[in-house]
Amino acid sequence: MRGIVTPVKVGLLVVLGIVAFFIFFSLIREHVSSRQAYEYWAAFSDASGLAPKSEVRVAGVQVGKVVRIELVEGKARVFFNVRKDIPIYPNAVVAKRSTSILGDYLLDLTPGSAQPAAPRAENKRRYPHAQARAMPSVPDPPPATSGLEPLPPGSEIQNVQEAVSMEQVFDTLGEVAGDIQSVTKSVRDLVEGEKGTIREIIANIAQVSQTLNATATRSSRQLDVVLRNAEAITADVRSITDAHKEDVSVIITNVRVITEQARDVVASIHAVIGKNPEALEEAGGIQNSLANLNATLANLESITRRIDKGEGTLGKLVSDKELGEKVDSAVTNAANYVNKLSRLQVELVLRSEYLFRAQEAKTYFGVRLMPAPDKYFLLELVDDPIGHISRETVVRTPPGQLEQANQEIRTTSDRLKFTVEFAKRSAFATFRFGLIESTGGVGLDLHFLNDHLMFRVDVFDFTNPESEFPRVRAYANLIFLDHLYVSAGMDDVANSPYFEALTGRFRAGREAIAGGGLFFTDDDLKLLFSSFVSAVP
Repeated sequence: MRGIVTPVKVGLLVVLGIVAFFIFFSLIREHVSSRQAYEYWAAFSDASGLAPKSEVRVAGVQVGKVVRIELVEGKARVFFNVRKDIPIYPNAVVAKRSTSILGDYLLDLTPGSAQPAAPRAENKRRYPHAQARAMPSVPDPPPATSGLEPLPPGSEIQNVQEAVSMEQVFDTLGEVAGDIQSVTKSVRDLVEGEKGTIREIIANIAQVSQTLNATATRSSRQLDVVLRNAEAITADVRSITDAHKEDVSVIITNVRVITEQARDVVASIHAVIGKNPEALEEAGGIQNSLANLNATLANLESITRRIDKGEGTLGKLVSDKELGEKVDSAVTNAANYVNKLSRLQVELVLRSEYLFRAQEAKTYFGVRLMPAPDKYFLLELVDDPIGHISRETVVRTPPGQLEQANQEIRTTSDRLKFTVEFAKRSAFATFRFGLIESTGGVGLDLHFLNDHLMFRVDVFDFTNPESEFPRVRAYANLIFLDHLYVSAGMDDVANSPYFEALTGRFRAGREAIAGGGLFFTDDDLKLLFSSFVSAVP
């Protein structure tokens, strides 16, 4: 078994060495590039979605990152770096832009120019179908200064554009929904108001037709008289035409002339339309537009009637107040969850310690989940060359003897240990508790020199059969180049060294340790992968 484990460890060490080289190369490059940038800051009323290492872009190109965020006088001061080759003028503008629907944001920077900024027109975002209520307008930046000289490093960028939040959008949508409900109520009052419904109007028309029918029946005799009078009139007309045939001929001639003139007018109109086909198309288009308008009004009436009755999703949202409140609560909870998820930082830690008495290396690989800057959860795997020692006592009674013989069996197994801890920081001290190397324990960290120097104490393994006292480990970490550190200290301080009688191997007790490691966040992983992909031809 040991013949297989040794090559595996060697291979793992080579792989970790290659990964560490790439990480070291990318972090060194990032550290050097950060020294070639100037720092500026801007005040935001809402910095949600921004975090350290958020991108700063100019015209879509990344030119820096957010360094830190501080709360001063009720506003968030966002400090960020910008490359030295990009001058920032007093008329520069910085805005918070969303990169996705999950709540990630970046800073969009307009460096400005050496010339004074021209007066800007009113910049308001308006939406159609909401003439009475406009969306919240984006505030105009304050008037720029002369802008002839670039801003010195550390200056404030005063022209800040705040992003429109999802809560404002939903509030405006709620107001628009109220307007739609008012319109549907007005249409309903018009159709089913006190002046009569459509059914009543149809009933009235039917009653009028029945009345006309009855009137015609009762007046049939009068109609006969009218017909006889009409016959007499036609007889009189015939007698007149017989007596005045010449005058009738003149009248007919005049009518013929009038019809010819009317024909000429129609021909002229046809000629005009024939020379200008667009007029004919416009005439036909007007008729089509009227037909489309009638169809649209009918569809709108059907839709508003369904909304008013509470049919469909939109109808339920408008008419059901409880459902609307539930939807608003669900959207708010989802936004809060996405906001918390976007603030979660993941940190990977890889370190190794050399045990001077055992003359072997001990390796740790951990993951820190940091929902807030002052607390984190640590998940860690430990490869301990000393292994896990278990003790078993066997009681034997040989035949013919009254006394019992006790036999103790100690088993050493080469298996991974794990650490699960919760940590909470207060000022310069961090308190930890949980499982340390598969046993219960507590810990304390003291931070100095802006967190670059840390003293750590762990107390655990209270029931080790090879030790008289609990295991106390104390050591110091010194961080350099932002992501690398070295460590030195003592392990199992309270117990004397213990060696196996047969093999002479070190098993427990006081021992000096020294080593180092590296740590990086999920943003560093993104940078590493992008650098690796760009390096591959």
